[in-house]
Amino acid sequence: QSHSLVSSRISRTDMACQLPLLALLLTAASATAMQCSTSALPHNARVDCWPEIVGASESACHGRGCCWRDDSETVNDDSEPFCFYPADYPAYRLVGSRDSPAGGAALNFRRDSGPSGWPPSRQIDQVSLSVSAHSDRVARIQIADRPDTSRWRVPLPLFGGDETGAAAQQFSVRTSSSAGERFFVQVTRNSDAWPLFDTGSSDSAFGPLLFGDQFIQLSIGLSAEVIYGLGEHLGPFAKPLNQWKRFVLWNHDAEPTPNENLYGSHNFLLAVGKGGRAFGIFLLNSNAQEVMLQPRLGQRATVTYRTIGGILDFFVFVGPTPKDVIQQYHELLGPPMMPPLWSLGYHLCRYGFGNLTRLKYIYERNVKINIPIDVMWADIDYMNEYKDWTVGAENFGGLDTFINQMHSQHRSFVVIVDPGIKNNAKGYLAYDLGIKMDVFMRTADNKSYIVGKVWPGEVLWPDFTHPNATLYWQRSSSEFLSKYPVDGLWIDMNEPSNVYHGSDTGCPKGNPLDFPPYVPHILGYNILFRETVCPSARQYLGSHYDLHNLYSYFEAKATWQVLRTRPDGQKDKRQRQFVLSRSTFPGIQRFAFHWTGDNNADWYNLRYSLSNILSFNLYGIVNTGTDVCGFNSATTEELCIRWTQLGAFYPFMRNHNSLGLPDQDPAAFSPKAQQILRHNIVMRYMLLPYMYTQFYHATANGSTVARSLMEEFPNDEETWLIDDQFMFGPALMICPVTVEGAVDRQVYFPPSARWFQTYENPSSSAEVTAKGLQTVPAPLENIPLYIRGVTSSPCRIPEMTPITRSCCNHSSSLWHLTQTDSPRVLCSGIAMVWTI
Repeated sequence: QSHSLVSSRISRTDMACQLPLLALLLTAASATAMQCSTSALPHNARVDCWPEIVGASESACHGRGCCWRDDSETVNDDSEPFCFYPADYPAYRLVGSRDSPAGGAALNFRRDSGPSGWPPSRQIDQVSLSVSAHSDRVARIQIADRPDTSRWRVPLPLFGGDETGAAAQQFSVRTSSSAGERFFVQVTRNSDAWPLFDTGSSDSAFGPLLFGDQFIQLSIGLSAEVIYGLGEHLGPFAKPLNQWKRFVLWNHDAEPTPNENLYGSHNFLLAVGKGGRAFGIFLLNSNAQEVMLQPRLGQRATVTYRTIGGILDFFVFVGPTPKDVIQQYHELLGPPMMPPLWSLGYHLCRYGFGNLTRLKYIYERNVKINIPIDVMWADIDYMNEYKDWTVGAENFGGLDTFINQMHSQHRSFVVIVDPGIKNNAKGYLAYDLGIKMDVFMRTADNKSYIVGKVWPGEVLWPDFTHPNATLYWQRSSSEFLSKYPVDGLWIDMNEPSNVYHGSDTGCPKGNPLDFPPYVPHILGYNILFRETVCPSARQYLGSHYDLHNLYSYFEAKATWQVLRTRPDGQKDKRQRQFVLSRSTFPGIQRFAFHWTGDNNADWYNLRYSLSNILSFNLYGIVNTGTDVCGFNSATTEELCIRWTQLGAFYPFMRNHNSLGLPDQDPAAFSPKAQQILRHNIVMRYMLLPYMYTQFYHATANGSTVARSLMEEFPNDEETWLIDDQFMFGPALMICPVTVEGAVDRQVYFPPSARWFQTYENPSSSAEVTAKGLQTVPAPLENIPLYIRGVTSSPCRIPEMTPITRSCCNHSSSLWHLTQTDSPRVLCSGIAMVWTI
């Protein structure tokens, strides 16, 4: 039966009449024999009942009421579980309904009796299901405990809601509707009856709903062939639904490693199936979590969501195209900040300048060879003893003068700030003020501040959820920003990172927040507090257990406010703020941009840097970049050239490397390499009007800046797995070389478009006549770059001057290719007008 969002309700009278029948159903369910056979549960339909890394055995598995895989069975993948849920595992069954606003569904369920030891935390016997229309294109599904015990819910502002247009909604919902009926919920797109969110039916489920205090799990069937998202991870952009795969989300400071949880958590997936039909699913949950993918069985693959706190709060995006899904997701979380124009230029940084003299030398030698640098950066070595809002007088005395010199040349300067504030540092404003305002994170017993260790030594962490945190951050930085008028702030180590595991005294033994009964497979031996703060630490809005993944979000918001209200009298000229954050969470794009952390200088990291850029554009953090030429380990001249060629088309382009490594700024290389590097950086400057326009569209319309070919050509299945070439906006196709020593590469030309190859600059074009997969030349000097027909792309004729001076009052070109006209360049001579 259909449970409509618009009007259908279960009668309380009917429900009351059916309660005796319900009791019989519950009793019968607990006595049903387990269904473990291959006919009942084919291999690809088996959901793991032993998600822990160790401890599985046949007897232990049966103790959970689950099935053990027979040794005689042939399996296709070693990742297939040994222990799995039977088809008749105890379920939640409908017991009643509640009033629901906006014509939605609100149902109550009670759990069958079942194994007492699983899930591995206090079992919640009664849960509620609430289904509503966030808008006509977005369904919201919430599964929580009942009665409501005020479980943790993510305090994230949401946008684009419109519950008044239920009659015009583009989706339909079916749920359990009869007393004793098994829990299920299905969301279907109206235009083509395509299933978007499906837990199964009243007769069978893709996996049981489990709801414990610290263990929540739900499996759904996904009608798609490939998905994108579920980050932050290093690896391919596309995830075809033909594999067993686990994605863990718990913000962690780690050198990017394939398949491990990294700095950000984004539980959003974009699903694409036959005909390019697309939809999206977002789980709004900030606790440690993981998503399990299983190979498709017929038309659907099983996806299992597992979290250790909060509630299940899903948003389902109707689509029907990938661009529609992305726009709907971005609308929900709010648009990304429009970047300041100067920030789209070339940035140069390194950890280990050591002193201002060296920094100035590196800057000047690159200006001397006509590298168009717009922004210089200072890493933590500019500080006095690595303390925030300080400058080391011995090594960086005169930094204020240099910053003013940069400004006089229409260039900009950015510095790093870490969240850890040096402990027991009386006389240090950031410490004294934090103690006075009582804004630091506290221990679980609330008796003291929790102590960690990072660059300054032992530190305290500001609790950025505290009502006074932003004021504290403003007052702490006021004197620094008055003397050193930096143009942006770079917030690092904000997972938050910690040398200690938990604190200087560890974490309270036996505390279930620090030692939960189940830990997702996070990097670091599955210890939740490894290299971060004790989850039991107290913050104003709750425990760090719930707020860990949100730490960077609140820090970014406070830092953004600091720059908006800066005391140096220049805020009117800086209406757009520049904050760069390593750690991220959905919604942070309203306050910060992102770079992908401490990558390695190797060809693998070059290759998959693009996947990260594309993924973060899906998440709405469109101004994202990777350290060009690599951060850790020494780069090579060839690698740095190829990386700079790709980096010229990153939304955010910064060359950055680590302490003790050889210089990798352009002037550090041979004259030939300098020429190639200069050419590719200048190419970026030529295309800045076009790039800038794409950022405007992203802010105004919820589009991406860097995007996959799949997004532009979703009907072409050949594009679905391509992540080594990409589009910048709708007009430019960039095909970087990511293999050492290669002088050619294969490029896929979608047949539905006309393509024109550019050579020395966008003014020189030749049409590509062959379509499909082609081998093209890619000598070290050039990156294969193509223009799509029926597009208009403004570009500028660059001079060796910074963006904020040279972008205005200079002639521009309008590069315009049509299906009927031969390629040509229209030089308009019209001055470009910018709002900085």
